[in-house]
This record gives sequence, structure tokens and C-alpha cells, in this order.
Amino acid sequence: MNGNKLIQIISTFNKEEWISYRKYLLMYNSEESDNYKVFAYLQKRKNTLQDLPQLEVIKNKHFKNVSTKSLLNIISRLYLFLEEWLVYYSIKKDRMESNLILVKQLNRRGLYNLADQKTKRLQKQISQNNGLSINKSRVQSELYYYQYYSDNPIKNNAEEKILLKLFESTKIYHNEKKVLLETEFYNRKNLNDFDYKHLINQDHNSQLQKYISILGNAVKNYDLESFQEIKTLLIAGKFERGSDIHFIVTFYLQNLISRLYNMTVGITAKDINELYSYAIESGVLLQNGKLPVLRFNNLINSIALSNSTEETAEFINRWVSIVDHPNIEGIRDLSEAKNQYFHQNYNQISNAILFHNYTDTEQKLMSLGLVLISLYEDKNVDYDITISYCSNMKRTLKRNKEKFNTYIFKSFMNFIKIIELLNKSRANYAEVEIKDYHPIFFKTWVLHKIK
Repeated sequence: MNGNKLIQIISTFNKEEWISYRKYLLMYNSEESDNYKVFAYLQKRKNTLQDLPQLEVIKNKHFKNVSTKSLLNIISRLYLFLEEWLVYYSIKKDRMESNLILVKQLNRRGLYNLADQKTKRLQKQISQNNGLSINKSRVQSELYYYQYYSDNPIKNNAEEKILLKLFESTKIYHNEKKVLLETEFYNRKNLNDFDYKHLINQDHNSQLQKYISILGNAVKNYDLESFQEIKTLLIAGKFERGSDIHFIVTFYLQNLISRLYNMTVGITAKDINELYSYAIESGVLLQNGKLPVLRFNNLINSIALSNSTEETAEFINRWVSIVDHPNIEGIRDLSEAKNQYFHQNYNQISNAILFHNYTDTEQKLMSLGLVLISLYEDKNVDYDITISYCSNMKRTLKRNKEKFNTYIFKSFMNFIKIIELLNKSRANYAEVEIKDYHPIFFKTWVLHKIK
């Protein structure tokens, strides 16, 4: 047993580690299990582990009901638990590392307020921790990295300067490591009289660095060839799925593709569909296996602007079932209404969206506004019906004013006022000064009507 990996490691345990490993095992095993019984046997002999007899002797004397093969399997399982525990224990003991991982996971789950709170605590911990260390520089750099490369809205807060802090802390961390390693080169030179200067001055470029440079060229210069190259690499699986760089590359390409679509004929609706579908299938756009409703809405907006009505409807029906919302049918109907709106099929906007209970304010107003547009555009609808609908909506808005933020409330009230003006002067095309009605819902449609 002396050469066994399990024995080698547990022989180094102190009292606290024995207690911790025991508690960890009991999280997954009962005291009556064979796994725990073998552990208990070893723990009783913790001071003489190096003098244990051969495995066959232990089996015949203490585990007669277990075969030699089964005992070997138990020891293997205990070793796997031991590896897990070593990671768990080291992270638990390192509070800075624990908090750093928590910031990453909270951001991944969309719990941004909790991530920001944990970030502040960790920053305070870093500043109050006496003495300098490269590890503190690493944690500071990764902290800003996890805050910036997430959907956390704090990165868009100009006062926080997250991107600048990320850049500066990363430069500091890598420069500290670089200078430390250069110092070791000089030390080794003194010991073995070997000149390492050529290594210090040499560029060390990885395959990933090359790919990121291609991505950088696509972002910096809107270079179509670079975009297509990095997109092909992404879909071909060159980036580890679930890794940070996989998320980052996918998001960059998703943002780029819409801009390139408007700039060049080299991007097609099929390209957009392929990339967005990949982003969902690979889990990049999901949170806990679900597609956030806001993200789904943004996808529909982009798809509708580049695809036909039928293609957009197909995209909606393909992915709406995994949207994180209690009313999937309501989201489906609202998305389809937006599809018809974007394609100017106003008479195809279904009144069915009014019968869904949208708890989200913006979804509720979106459904009301879309129906109002369909009424206005329908030449068979009596003028008085549209005006009456506007009046009812204004009363509803005013009754529930405290439920809306000021911006949304004002946007929708201005939208209704313009509909009323347009209704009153259909024959002469109302001259509406858009600057007098800011902010405003459905601004694109309004501008089209008053031009």
C-alpha cells in the first residue's frame, strides 16, 4: 500500500485536513458505505500509514465481505474524492480566490447586483491585505476581466472605468511576471553561464494569439475577410466551448455581423441566422440553460431586419420554447407581432397579443402599441375607434404611472399624442415636429409617417 497515490497524499494531512476530508466524504457517502468504512480504517492508522500491510492482508483481516477488485475500486473512488477535496479545500482557504470565482459565477448567472457587491468586498480585501504580491495583481486583473467580459451593465458605467482598469491591471500583472522571470534568467545565467537574452527578446506567439489578432482586425477595420475567417474557426470548434474566449469571440462576431450586413453585400441573412443559431446552440446566449427574454427580443429585432417574414417566423418558432419566461405563448405572439411590424405587414399584427398577461412593463406597452399601429394602418377601422383606443390607453397609463419609470411613461405618452395628431389630419399629413416629442416609442414608424 505504501506506493498508493491515496496513501501518499493523506500521509501529509494535518488534523484540520483529516476533519475536512472526512466531512467532504460524508457529503456524498453515508457512514455505512464501503467508501467511508475504508476511509475510517485509514484514519485510525493515520500515524502509521507508511507501515500498512499488503492490500490482500488488509482485505482478509478487515474487509472479508469485499473482493480484492472491489477494494481496489473503493480506494480509487476515495482518491477521486480526494482530488475534488484538494481543490475545494484550497479554494475555501483562499478567500480572495473564492470571492473571485463567485464574481465570475454570479455574472454568468445574471446576478449583477450580487456580483457588484462581491466585487467591492474583494477590492477592499485586496487593498487591506498587507504586503505586495503577484497573486494580488492577478486577482485584481481577473476581477475586472470577469466584470467587463460579461453582460453586467456596470461595464457601461463611464464613472466605473472598468475597461481602463482592466487594461491597466492586466499590464501591471503581466509586467510583474515578466520581470520576475527575466530575473530568474539572469540568476540561471550566473549559475550555468548560459545567456538567456535571446529568449527575453524573442516573441512568443500562440495560435490563440494569432486568432485573436484576426478578430481584432475584423473589429478595427470591419474587415470582411477576417470576419469570415474567425467565424469559420468558431463554428469549426477551434475555441473551447464554454471558455471565456469562446463567449467573447461569439459576442464580438454577433455584434459585428449586423454592422457588416449594412455595410457590404458579403454578409447574407443566412450568415446571420447561422451565427445566432450557433450562439444559442453552443450555450453562449443562455443563462442556466434558458434564453433570457431581453436577449431573445434583441435577436428577433436583428433577424427581422435582415430576414424575410417567413424566415423570422421560423427563427421564432425554433427558439421560443427555451426563452426564460412563464408565458411562452405570449412571447411567441408578441415576437410574431414584432415580425409583422418590422416587415410593415401592419394588418397582420394580431389582436391576440392583448389577451396575454405581460407582467413586464415594456412587453405590455409593446403589445398595446403594436395593436394601436395596426388600428391606425387599417383603412377599414373607423377613425373614432382608434381615437377611443388612444384615450383608453392614456387613462390606463396614468392610472399605473407609478409602475413605469419616467422615460418609458413619457415615451409612450408621446407616441399616443402623435397617433392622435396623425388621426386628426390624415388628409393633409400632419406636420409633427419630432423634436417636440422626445423620447418616443416606435420612433422608426413615426418618422416614416411624418416625413
